[in-house]
Formats: sequence, structure tokens, C-alpha cells
Amino acid sequence: MRASALTTGLALAGLWLASAAGPIQAAPASEGAGAQDEPAVQNADNGGQPGSDDLLMRRERYFYSSFARRDPFGSLISGNFASTNENDLLDIGEISLVGVVWGDQDKFAVVQDQRKHVHVLREGDRVVNGKVIKVTKTSLTAQHYFFGETANVTIQMKQGKQGEGQ
Repeated sequence: MRASALTTGLALAGLWLASAAGPIQAAPASEGAGAQDEPAVQNADNGGQPGSDDLLMRRERYFYSSFARRDPFGSLISGNFASTNENDLLDIGEISLVGVVWGDQDKFAVVQDQRKHVHVLREGDRVVNGKVIKVTKTSLTAQHYFFGETANVTIQMKQGKQGEGQ
């Protein structure tokens, strides 16, 4: 009995609120559904445009989380890079001239260091305390700076077994 009295009371309260709000009118057919979708907020700050504040409040905000994985939008070239310093240059006193490649357009010397690594040097290339100034068919000349003194160092090509027998 108590539950039916409560239900009856709620129904009467709902009818009273509905009658106080006034009769429900259908939207005119000429306006259609577009008028219902448009917000009715007009503000003097936005030049009388309806709903611009409402649109700003509803704007979607995006948030990206990499979840402890590498960021796919991050730079691929980051970290510590190797720099060129004096240790990366060849020491003119520790190389031997193995050969010279001579052509119409270019010429370069093929040298070998003490660890038997082969390198290519052209005129103008830097070496420790100097630079290569001349490459001929049988030699390499480098200008060497040492304690304010400048000296030209020439490395001759060593003759192999074929050159010695002739």
C-alpha cells in the first residue's frame, strides 16, 4: 500500500510540473531539424554569433601518451654524435703511400696507416697539424705546422717487388 501511494504521489507531481511549463508545441516544418541542432546562445562578445562559446566548450582535446615506448613522432637523429677532432685525422708521420689514382678529372693518394687501414687523401684534406698540398704520380706532399714552424713533408711511394726487379 505504501509503494502504491508513493507511485501515485510521484505521478501527480510530474503532472503538476508539466502543466506549469505550458503546452508542448511542435517545431514548424519549414525550420526542420537544423533549427534544433543550432544552439540558442547568443553573446555580445562574439558579435551575436549563436553558439560560438558553446562550440569552444565542446572542442575535442587530443592527448598522446607513448606508454613507455619510443615516441614515433620524435626525431630519429638524436643523441650523442661523433665529432671530428685531432684524433680522427691521419698523422703524416705514421702513414705510407701505397698508390696514386690519377685521372682527367681527379687525382688522389691511397695511403695506409700503422694498423693497415687504407685511406684516401686528396689535395686540401686535413691531416694532424697540417694539410695535403700536392699529390703527384709518385709522392704526396703535406704542409706540417709544428710550434709555429711550417715544414713541407713529402712521402714517396715505396717500390714493391715488381719495381725492385726491373
